[in-house]
Amino acid sequence: MKAIPFRVLFLFLTGWLFAFGSGIGHAAGEDNLPGFRLVQVGALPDDARYVTVQDARIYFVSQGRPGENDRLLVAAGDDPRAPTLLGAFETARGLHAVAIDGPYAYLANGYQGLMVVRIAKPDQMQEVARAHEVPYAVDVVVAKGMAYVAAGDGALHIFDVTEPTQPSWLGVSTIQDYEGKALAVAGDYAYIASGGRGMRVVDISNPNQPVSVGFYDPPGPELTQDVVVAGDRAYLAQKNIRDLTGRLVVLDITNPRIPLEIADHSVVRPALGVAFADGRVFLAQSDGGLAAFDVTLPGLPIRLAEYNTSGQAIHVAVGMEGILLADAEGGLRIFHFLQPTNYLPYIFPSPAQLDEPEPPLLK
Repeated sequence: MKAIPFRVLFLFLTGWLFAFGSGIGHAAGEDNLPGFRLVQVGALPDDARYVTVQDARIYFVSQGRPGENDRLLVAAGDDPRAPTLLGAFETARGLHAVAIDGPYAYLANGYQGLMVVRIAKPDQMQEVARAHEVPYAVDVVVAKGMAYVAAGDGALHIFDVTEPTQPSWLGVSTIQDYEGKALAVAGDYAYIASGGRGMRVVDISNPNQPVSVGFYDPPGPELTQDVVVAGDRAYLAQKNIRDLTGRLVVLDITNPRIPLEIADHSVVRPALGVAFADGRVFLAQSDGGLAAFDVTLPGLPIRLAEYNTSGQAIHVAVGMEGILLADAEGGLRIFHFLQPTNYLPYIFPSPAQLDEPEPPLLK
């Protein structure tokens, strides 16, 4: 009989210990897992809804109050203890997401469609183009001269943006009768988080004729809010509309046309955002804050740590050797991952400096 590898056996037993120690599925009312230390170094008046990072700069979406515009804010993230605000760009309400490519930001801007903003000078950002073919833009990914835009009706629109100031609409996916929430692109396929319709897969090998070719429908009353793809796995953030709990779902997409659920992990609050890095998944779980899972064994996600923030954790991204969390009214929070069950969070911006030295990060 073939011996079971030690790592596989260790992680399997660890998973069962977590399950029986905290309650399988982690019932409502559980406490945080230990291992967090919050460094509260400032306050952010803006409402952070989406965040991404590139070249040590942080880009995040701030939702305006009723009657006010939404904003794209840019901050220098060289020092995660004290990110420096570099500039802001105001736009009409409905700004959902942003993708960065060189000196341009591509905004999924609701009824305004796809908007292109020059960001070379963050204190003087300017709109340079707008595409209205998308009736309601909710997410955008830019890769290899193409902009992929998810619409609120679940359709995928593709633009040629080799000339950013003149985006050229190429095509739209064949099925447009489901909800669009978020988007991931990998290779010749786009993966759309489609609310109550789970996840839809679109073949984008021919950008002029994107074709819906596969789907995953959740077994229960879950709405898929976000999706991230890593290798031959897709990770979904879901919320249950009946009891307001959530799920992390792991899909095998070895054959993208036939996504197969191979694991899930229930959480006590709705899961709204998901990110992946180095065998770990980070989950933004509404008023349940931030959670981390080991997915080295994709069929056995193991919860490593959790932190309840002061706001509503909506979106999460990975960059600058850390984890960035859009915490709605709680602002933008930056976490450093120190060890498997320990994070060191920061909050933006930071007018103060801490006396104690920052511990080294584990690679």
